[in-house]
Amino acid sequence: MQIVNQHLQYPRAPLVEPNRSGYIHVGIEVDRSRLPFFLFTSNAKKTILARAKSFAESLAGRSEVKAANVFRAVVRPPVNQPYLEAVSDRFHVARYDVAVLIETQDAGAARAIRDSQEFRDFQDFINDLAKFVHVVVTENARRIAEVDKSRPGVFLFNYFFSERPEDLLAVWEYTAGWFIKETGLDNSTLMIPAAGEASEYGVINHCRWDSLPRLMPSLIFKKSMQTYVMENFAANKIAVMPILYRLA
Repeated sequence: MQIVNQHLQYPRAPLVEPNRSGYIHVGIEVDRSRLPFFLFTSNAKKTILARAKSFAESLAGRSEVKAANVFRAVVRPPVNQPYLEAVSDRFHVARYDVAVLIETQDAGAARAIRDSQEFRDFQDFINDLAKFVHVVVTENARRIAEVDKSRPGVFLFNYFFSERPEDLLAVWEYTAGWFIKETGLDNSTLMIPAAGEASEYGVINHCRWDSLPRLMPSLIFKKSMQTYVMENFAANKIAVMPILYRLA
């Protein structure tokens, strides 16, 4: 791992043991926009959101399902990323304005749901309306604490791409302390593709804050967000694609 601006070093994030859950993450790109804010809601997005929520509710009572949630994008934080621009032709740049996260007892249960006819019918439905859909079964690789999805808040899905996936976890651990100190972050579940899974992204990080005013000023105005967080990702050739959501 390459480290830059080491004099700014923050304490390492206090981690707990990864959980044993399996996850199905569904990223759905419906309404494309060059703006960072997701202001437009097409009829297609309304239809997808309604279908996704109905599908999540149908899973909620199953013994192998811990949670099933639907998220609607609010904003893509404006971070300066020259490396993302340089490699954006090698993967699908994450602009998902709808996301679904299904948590199960383990990765085997997640795969069973992903491979079921019920899920295939759901995916076929959204494929017909969306511009791009990404589905992957993941496992928890690192954890600060569980993400509370039982109440409203601002939820992050941060999509990471690297040509050296082995560096992703180390650089995330090195920079996570910034978010704890500067934004009050106290939770995070870092997901990696389960064995044998194909994914556009080596890591998807998921976490929660109470509100945008608690988070956005740090992301926009604190110089160390760029010099400590983003420049360490760039030095290690990691593209970062954060999107902030609310529960749908």
